[in-house]
Amino acid sequence: MLVIFLSGCVVVIFMVLDFSNRKIRNKILYSVCILMGVMTGFRNHNDWRDTYGYVASFEKIKTLDLFDVNQDNLLYQEKGFYLLTSSIKTLCNNSTFYLLCIGLLSSFLLAKNLSRYCLFPFLGLGIYIARFYMTRDLMQIRAGLAIMIVCYAIQYIKRKKLWKYLLIVLLASSMHISVLLAIPFYWINKININCRKILLWLFVAFVSAFICEAFINLLLNEHLEIIKQAYIDGNSEYSKGHGLSNPMIYFQCLILLVFTFSEKKLKDIIPYYFIFRNGYFYSTILLILLSPYLVLSGRTSTIFATFEIFIIPSFIIILSGKLRIAMYLVIGCVMIGIFFLNCLSLIDSSATLRNLM
Repeated sequence: MLVIFLSGCVVVIFMVLDFSNRKIRNKILYSVCILMGVMTGFRNHNDWRDTYGYVASFEKIKTLDLFDVNQDNLLYQEKGFYLLTSSIKTLCNNSTFYLLCIGLLSSFLLAKNLSRYCLFPFLGLGIYIARFYMTRDLMQIRAGLAIMIVCYAIQYIKRKKLWKYLLIVLLASSMHISVLLAIPFYWINKININCRKILLWLFVAFVSAFICEAFINLLLNEHLEIIKQAYIDGNSEYSKGHGLSNPMIYFQCLILLVFTFSEKKLKDIIPYYFIFRNGYFYSTILLILLSPYLVLSGRTSTIFATFEIFIIPSFIIILSGKLRIAMYLVIGCVMIGIFFLNCLSLIDSSATLRNLM
């Protein structure tokens, strides 16, 4: 009960900050995100899945004076992240310092993206903590950093600066290869996508996922063998998904439809409205089509699912007066619930990890 009470207090504090002076709000936002980065750096290596592997790879990586781009005995293969890690090790050969640097870089980009794109950045921060913080910043640190870089790059879609967007996305892909899926989004965003088309394609995606699993598997087998071997073959917890019973599918569909049907109220208030909607639509279609494959669907859809931290806070603007405060509190309570569900899942995962060590 005490934890729930404290969580509620945090929501109220965030709400007060979101409705306060913009300059003061941004200063506090950056301070809170930096604190999150520090907490990320000083986490217990044994309590978080993937962290031990990153630390083990850090011990193997050479400093810049001995840099070997072909070193292959590492957890990951992305050379950009390898170069970043090697640079950090050159400064200080300490695994905590390494995790601290990555954590601070990711959290700084998070603060920058929230201050640029989000109407209520503290609510966006709360959504990020509930939905993504534990799995990205505390475990999948390459993906977390890469996705924050992609979010930073979307400003160049609106400015129609193709090469800047491509260069930044390619930089992000050198941290995690999955974000290459952000490249075609530049042209996808140029398609005239309206409410009717979104409903149609959601229907097509559900039907395809239901009756075409064998065809999708064949397509992956023919053209994406490496991904198939990593995420689909075998009987591990990583290869099998929940299919259309995955509740996250319906959560994303709900968010997408509310945002879509609120277009008239939001498009003139949110400069990046159509980019956010189209990106989240892209994410939701991928999540549905690849739902039979747990990690594959998650890794591909999560890039633009991150737009939730910009989309959901905008729902407050749909209402007026005191109802905005009520909506803020409702969203905050829902995110507290999601946060605790994720905590319970990760506690079970951590217990399993300790038993294996």
